[in-house]
Amino acid sequence: MSATRRGEGAFGRALVTLDGDEGLYLEAADPAQGRFVGEPFAELVAAWRIESRFPDAQTVARVSIRVKGDRHRVAVLVKFKGQASVARPQSESAKESVFVVWGVPPGSLVQVVDFPTADALLSWMQGSGLLEISDTISTSADVGHRSDIARGDVAFEAEGLPDAFVPAASPPESELDGEVPSEPTQSAPPPPQADDEPSAETSMRPAPTEPPSDALAHVSGEMPATTQKGGITVVEARLSRTELTPAPGRASATAAIQVDRDGPVWVSIAARGYRLVEGVPRVQQLSMSAGSAIDTDSTIDTVRFPMEAVDPGTAEVTLVFRQRDEFPLATLRLVSLITQHEAQDERVRAQAAAVKPEAALRELPTLRIDETVADGRSYLDVGVQVGSSHVEGRVRTVDKAGLIANVYGRIAALRAERHRFPEGEDAETKRMRALIALRAIGVDLSLRLFTPEVRQFLWDRVDELDELVIQTTGEFDIPWEIVYVSDPTRSVADEPEVFVDHFLGMRGATRWVYNTALPREVVVRRGRAKYLCPDYKGPGLALSFTREEAALIKSRLHARVVRPGTAAAMSKLMASGFDLLHFAGHGVWSDAPPDQRLLLARYRRDHPTAPDTSYAASILRQDLPDALASPRPSAPRMVFLNACDVGRIDTSVVGLGGFPEAFLRGGVGVLIGCSWAVDDEIAGAFSRHFYEALESSDIGTAMKTARSQALVDDDLSALAYVAYAHPHARVTIT
Repeated sequence: MSATRRGEGAFGRALVTLDGDEGLYLEAADPAQGRFVGEPFAELVAAWRIESRFPDAQTVARVSIRVKGDRHRVAVLVKFKGQASVARPQSESAKESVFVVWGVPPGSLVQVVDFPTADALLSWMQGSGLLEISDTISTSADVGHRSDIARGDVAFEAEGLPDAFVPAASPPESELDGEVPSEPTQSAPPPPQADDEPSAETSMRPAPTEPPSDALAHVSGEMPATTQKGGITVVEARLSRTELTPAPGRASATAAIQVDRDGPVWVSIAARGYRLVEGVPRVQQLSMSAGSAIDTDSTIDTVRFPMEAVDPGTAEVTLVFRQRDEFPLATLRLVSLITQHEAQDERVRAQAAAVKPEAALRELPTLRIDETVADGRSYLDVGVQVGSSHVEGRVRTVDKAGLIANVYGRIAALRAERHRFPEGEDAETKRMRALIALRAIGVDLSLRLFTPEVRQFLWDRVDELDELVIQTTGEFDIPWEIVYVSDPTRSVADEPEVFVDHFLGMRGATRWVYNTALPREVVVRRGRAKYLCPDYKGPGLALSFTREEAALIKSRLHARVVRPGTAAAMSKLMASGFDLLHFAGHGVWSDAPPDQRLLLARYRRDHPTAPDTSYAASILRQDLPDALASPRPSAPRMVFLNACDVGRIDTSVVGLGGFPEAFLRGGVGVLIGCSWAVDDEIAGAFSRHFYEALESSDIGTAMKTARSQALVDDDLSALAYVAYAHPHARVTIT
C-alpha cells in the first residue's frame, strides 16, 4: 500500500510517502509531541506519526521524504521508544532531494527539521551523539566515514550523512564490466564513500588483544515463505540468551553459538532473487546487552533487512553471523518462493538450514565472498583475514557474465596461441611467455574484483596465504584460483619474472560454500567407489587417455565402472549412493534450455538432444535433492569431475545451478571440478598426481602438489582445477 501526507516549511514543501504492509498509514503529528530538541535557530517543519490499523502489523518497509531545496541543511529524524536515528539522504536533483527511512515500526515519529546551514546541522549532530567525527576530519566536506556510536544502552550505526557533505565529484567505481581502475599511488588514496557505493568501503581491523568472555547464545533468521514479485519482504535476524522459537509457516532457521558477551555480533545478508532495499546496510549489529526496542524481552535483539522480490521462482537468503573475524559463528540459509502473481502455492514449505563450521578453520587465511544476485546483477562484498589482520571492500558487478566470458575467452586464445609460438623457441621460453600472459589475466581480475586497499593487504601478506580458504555464500563461477597478487603501486609490465606462488591457486586454495558439508574425512568403502570414463564414438569426441585414467581409478581406489554408462544409470547411482565418484570426459553448457551436461558415450554432435546421451545438472538436482529441502543422514562423499567447464556455474541466470552447486547442496563433502577446457593427456596426469599425493596428504596439499606438477609438465591447466573441500580433509580407502 502507499499513503502520502504533505507538510509545509520555511524551505518549501516536504512530501512523505509510506510504502509498507497493509494497514500501516501516516497521520499528521502534533509538533508538541516528542518535540525536537536542538539549536534555537533550527525549525521543526513537519511531523508525522506512523500508525497501524492492526495491532500485529509488520515493520514498515519504506518512508520517503522528498524535500525541495538544499538537503544539506535538512535533518530527517525517526524517534521510537526513546531512541533516535537520522535518515540517510539517498539522491539529489535540481528540483528535489530524497531521504529514505527503512524499518520504521508503528508508533514511530518522523520529523523534518530545517537548519540555517549544513555546518549548523553537522554541529548539532556531533553534539547530540548522532555522529562521531574523528580527529582527522576538520571540515564538513570531509565527512563520509562510517562509525558506530554508543548512546546510553542503544547502539547507533551513524552513516554520517555522507551524500550531504562529500564534494559533488563522484569517486571511481570498480565495476566488472567497466574500465579497470587505475592503480593507486601512495599520495592519492581513494576518498571515503557511502555504504552503498560499489567499491569504496574498505576497512581494516586487528584481532582483539584481550581474551573474550564467551557465553552461549542463540541466533535465528526468518522471513515469509512466499512473496509476490515487486513486493517488499522483511528478513529478521535475532540474537538471544535463551532459545528462540520461530513463527510457524515462515522460512526460518536457528542455531546455538558461543559469543563474546561483551562484544557486538555482526550479521550480514546475501541473496539470490531478492535485492536489498536501497539505503539498508548489508551488515547490521546485534548485542547481548541491549534488547531491541521492538521486543519486550530485553534478552532478545533484532535487526531487519527489507528486501525487494525481483526474480520469480525459488529464491534464497543467507544470513552470516560473525564477531571477531571473518570466521562465521553460524550461517543460516532460508529458501522461499517469489510468485509472479498474488496467488500463492500452498505446497511451498519453509526451508532452512543452520551450519556451524569447524573452529580450526579460524587459523587459516580466508578470502570471504558474499554475493547477492538479482535481476541479472551481482553485488560482491569481499573480506580478507590473515592472522590477526583484516580488510574488506565492496565491488559492484553489472555484467559478471560478460567478465567471465572474457576471461575464459582469453584463456582459450592463450592456449591456442601456445601452438603458434615461433619454431625453435625453447620450452622454458614458451612456458614463461604463457605464464606472463596468464599473469596479465590474473592481475586484471585482481583489479576488477578487489579495492586498492584489499590488493595492498594481499601484497603485504602474500607469503602468508598458504592453505587459503575461499568461503562464499554461493559465488561459483569466478576463477579465483588464477587471481594474481601483485604490488599495487607498480605495473606488472615492469616485472620480468612471474612468481608462480602469487596465483591464489598455487597457495593450495580451496573453496567452502556456506551451508554445505565440510567433512574432515571421507571413507571410501570397497565397492562404493565408482567411475565413468565414456568411450566416445562420435566424430571429434574421442579421448585417448581416459582409458589410462580409468585403469588408475580402478587400481588405486578399487572402483567399479558405472554400467551401462547412461543417464538412467547415473540416476540410479544417485539413488543407491556412493562414497566416491570419478567422471572423466566432456562437459558442456547448453543454452536452450540453459543447463550444464556431462556427455556420455553415445553422444553425437549432430544429435545433441538425443535421449540418454548426456546427464544434465537439472536432472541431478532431481536425483540428489537439496539436503536443506530433504534432510537425510549421509556419510561424507567425494566427486571428481575431470571434465571441462563443470567447476563453475552461471550465476547470472537466477535459479540455474551447475554440477558444483547441485552436488554440494545435495550433501557431497568434497568436489573437484575443472573451470575450463583442458588437454586430455594433462587432465589424466593431473588426476594421477592428485590421487598419488592424496594417499599421504590432505586435499589442500594434494591439490597444490598436482597443480605444481602440471606447471612442471608445461601446461597452464594447473589453475583450471577447483576444490570445494576442507583443506585438511583426508580420503581413506578401506
